[in-house]
Amino acid sequence: MPPIKKKPAVKNLPVAVVPTERLITPASVTPGTALVPVTLTPQEVITQENVARVTGYDYRTENHVLHQATVYFVDPHLRRAHRKRGEADKVAWLDPQTGYECIIMRDAEDGYLRGFVGLPRSHPLYGFDHDAIPSDLGIEIHGGLTYSKPCDVPATRVVWVKGEAVRVCHVTFRPTYRKTVPGTNATDHKPHDDAWWLGFDCNHIGDLIPKKYRNLTVDGVRPVYRDDDYVVNEVLNLASQLSAIELCLPMPARNGPTLPPMGLQPEDTQEKESGK
Repeated sequence: MPPIKKKPAVKNLPVAVVPTERLITPASVTPGTALVPVTLTPQEVITQENVARVTGYDYRTENHVLHQATVYFVDPHLRRAHRKRGEADKVAWLDPQTGYECIIMRDAEDGYLRGFVGLPRSHPLYGFDHDAIPSDLGIEIHGGLTYSKPCDVPATRVVWVKGEAVRVCHVTFRPTYRKTVPGTNATDHKPHDDAWWLGFDCNHIGDLIPKKYRNLTVDGVRPVYRDDDYVVNEVLNLASQLSAIELCLPMPARNGPTLPPMGLQPEDTQEKESGK
């Protein structure tokens, strides 16, 4: 009689934590009112294994409030990077000033944040590789543009909350019988899956990369972690610049701090200086 095969043990996956101090009710965003944390109800949070998605609330950084955003939190024991800050791992929202889809998202491997702006088909840079965009257009963004791809929509598989948290696309999906259909959104705006995304990374010289080089110094200067407030500000700058290009307007002045020098720090140098 052949031996009876035992079923593999089911791993207890951690449950994602939703830091409510980052989320505020839309009703509280009025002049003269305090930004008070709220208690989330089950209808506004959907979880899948170690990922939670929150809709129907506004996301708050130090200097910005992103209205009616779709916010994803990954279990802090898995991502580890700056979990005490309560930052989200992905925030997708519609910029009311330009009408562009915007995203900030944490790199799954190294923990730094990235920023993206989705261009409609009508934009003159739609389909352009980021390296092919003329420098004389005047785009100024942290580290320069490093990303240019269409919306990352799965071709055959149903990708729900867990997959959405790591995809550069503002479209949400929900599984149905034998097919996948667009999910519901927090606002009347319907995101499109045909956007062309331009983006940037915060893994350059002077940037702290949470999961790799915590103690790295360059020329005696310690690196700086580019938090969600910094990256949101850069995304809004990029959206404003891209809008000016679309409308044939003068390039707007940048908001926020002066940009650090451009260029990637070679990994072998980082490893050597960090003692790894």
